[in-house]
Amino acid sequence: MRWTDEQKIAYLDQYAEDFDALLQKGEKEQQRFLRYVEEGVAKGWETALYIKGYGSYGGNELFACDWKVARECMERLIEINGDPGCYNSLGYICYYARTTKEPEYEKAFQYFTIGHACGIFESTYKLADMLQQGLGCPKSEQAAFHLITRIFDENHERFCNGEYDGKFADVALRMGQMFEHGIEGEVNVPMAYAFYMQANLAIDMRIEEGDYFGDNKVKKRIEEALERIKTKLPEDFDVSYMKMSHPGPVADILENSLGMDVTIALVNGKYMLLAHGVGTEGYSGNALITVAQMHFCELTDTTGVYLENPTFVYGCAQLPARAFVTGIRYDEDEQTWELTYRDQVMLSFQVDAFVFGEE
Repeated sequence: MRWTDEQKIAYLDQYAEDFDALLQKGEKEQQRFLRYVEEGVAKGWETALYIKGYGSYGGNELFACDWKVARECMERLIEINGDPGCYNSLGYICYYARTTKEPEYEKAFQYFTIGHACGIFESTYKLADMLQQGLGCPKSEQAAFHLITRIFDENHERFCNGEYDGKFADVALRMGQMFEHGIEGEVNVPMAYAFYMQANLAIDMRIEEGDYFGDNKVKKRIEEALERIKTKLPEDFDVSYMKMSHPGPVADILENSLGMDVTIALVNGKYMLLAHGVGTEGYSGNALITVAQMHFCELTDTTGVYLENPTFVYGCAQLPARAFVTGIRYDEDEQTWELTYRDQVMLSFQVDAFVFGEE
């Protein structure tokens, strides 16, 4: 029985969406797959061009790495459907001179611009790289900084909510680089160190999540940045605790949570506010808590701060006191911190300071 083109395309679609299933098949099935891919490339089938283009982009179990083939397939695809991902990949091919002797920066800038306009984070931070150095475009550190900061918050939120295979490591690395080298002359070494720590945690979790092309190179760049920035830290930089006027780490947990289970208790002779984030769809309950001076960077749903000289106002007649809360606010008139559930005060207290870490 001879298959029609429609049947062959459906066959390719099936394995394009589940490539692992094809790899578990025998050699005969894989050879048929490759035969239909080649036929489809010759006839201009989108699925076949995707399979061969991205298979050749770095190579995989069935396709050898062939940047020229990848480029040809993707150039044909953007003529057919204008796929943003192909613009991004073509930008990388041109930027890193994978098919030419010298980088094609002007073409890369054009491709990344389209990818950025379509919301592809990789294109955005590569545009920032080019603007920062003036590669294929006028140099503008300010424009580069604005591009990175615009995608940092979204990638940070995605990472906190469980998207470990995303681009947060790459974006945090670039935030660190900008603060290290200066934004229009303004250098901030502690901020750079904090972003590098976040990038390092994120790349480790991404590598653990899966084997993604280029991750080892990103990991090496982050490690080199950390070693470099540590030599620039002030001698009196290290501390074992941070004294704060607000419950920052606890508020961070709440930001990505449906609510928090909080407990005020005596711990080692000191009063402590403990918080555990409760997740739901769209909210992981986690926060990326980063304190550069303590060399602390952790993605967690649980944290605690000590209360310095607290005066308990409501809900804490007996300790430990526990409540589920959905808000934190400060009453300036009463100089009182209030932990609330749907605007109802559950626990409240006055305090001289919040302390993260051990004094």
